[in-house]
Amino acid sequence: MLAVIVNPVCGDSRGKQLAQDHVLPLLASHGHRPDLYAETESPGHAGTLLIDWITRTAPTPSVHVSIILISGDGTLHEIVNALHRRRSNNPSFVLPQTRFVLVAAGTANALYASLCLVDGASDPLASLHTFLSSTVETSSSLVPLTLARTTFHSPIGVSALVPEPIIAAVVTSTSLHASILQDSEALRSTVPGLDRFKTAAAQNAMRWYSSRVRLLPSSDADMKRPQIYDASTDSFVPYTSEEEEDGTIELDGPFVYFLSTVNVDRLEPQFQIAPLARSHKPTGGTIDLIAVRPMRDPSIGTNIDEAKSSFGVKIWKVLGAAYEGGRHVAMKYEADGAMDPSNAGVNVVEYLRVGGWEWIPDSADPKAHLVCADGTVVNIPQGGTARCSVLEKAAHGLDLMVYT
Repeated sequence: MLAVIVNPVCGDSRGKQLAQDHVLPLLASHGHRPDLYAETESPGHAGTLLIDWITRTAPTPSVHVSIILISGDGTLHEIVNALHRRRSNNPSFVLPQTRFVLVAAGTANALYASLCLVDGASDPLASLHTFLSSTVETSSSLVPLTLARTTFHSPIGVSALVPEPIIAAVVTSTSLHASILQDSEALRSTVPGLDRFKTAAAQNAMRWYSSRVRLLPSSDADMKRPQIYDASTDSFVPYTSEEEEDGTIELDGPFVYFLSTVNVDRLEPQFQIAPLARSHKPTGGTIDLIAVRPMRDPSIGTNIDEAKSSFGVKIWKVLGAAYEGGRHVAMKYEADGAMDPSNAGVNVVEYLRVGGWEWIPDSADPKAHLVCADGTVVNIPQGGTARCSVLEKAAHGLDLMVYT
């Protein structure tokens, strides 16, 4: 079974042209005729299209479904969340193995750039070429998707409505990244492409985010305790802070950057924010977490306004180094606050490998209440928390693969 789903308005709105000029002719030349061709008409429509089609055709579990998705990360996010909701609400819903063929038509295309491209390449059809050249049902070029679930919780003893759980196949973040994603949406129609993210970033350059974080242990028996990357040994080592009885470890804020990933090492083709996901591959059951806490900087003084201004310059140097092959993860402080991989101080970036995390924002900081999952921004209830962790396959019942 083969479906082609096109988001005609994502990215620079070239999805329909890619379909008509490249994807459909290539399929025809290889003897493939889609059982479904559909273009999305509104947010969330992709998930509805796919579920309606699967329900009508009623495939058996032994039949896999191939979905050629001409879109960006956001449309895949909609599909994954729609499938998860349907399975959660109706466990008898039969979903065969779903194999995604990604055609890069979005703005950043993080999953595609991470799984389907060699560094420096730009071909939007690499995943499609792999699909067309696959000759066996169990292709070695199929990679399973790991999913992360974020749940939202009201204060203990308070009965209040909370947002539904949200699933991510790429990134879950708070702090600067979440603020940028929220503010960039208002710029979508006026600032094209990736420039809208740069404009939104400038609007949040000097902001710190007041929150505490609890690091959650992994289900991986070999790496249960949260791990932190040690640049001096180029390896992950157990986090040495005192842990609670339940195996969690607490980090105090404030934070400037707080972002976790699954499946990807980059959020744009050159923005390699989580490079160790590729060079030091996780064994499973973990999330890669990148945190920047300004109070680790030895040059921070008592004047907080001055500190925010000076650290605002530094965070852009850190993120700029992510465009240089992920060099930011090796940056260390000198006593005067200078940052360089050759320094002897503590790491600027805390690169952690964990089973999950709990974000506990200060009630007085509204921006700290933002959580972003694959581009969808959600507000944590006042006084509440957000908890993100790997969603085990046995819990979600989805068998999702990507042609790389």
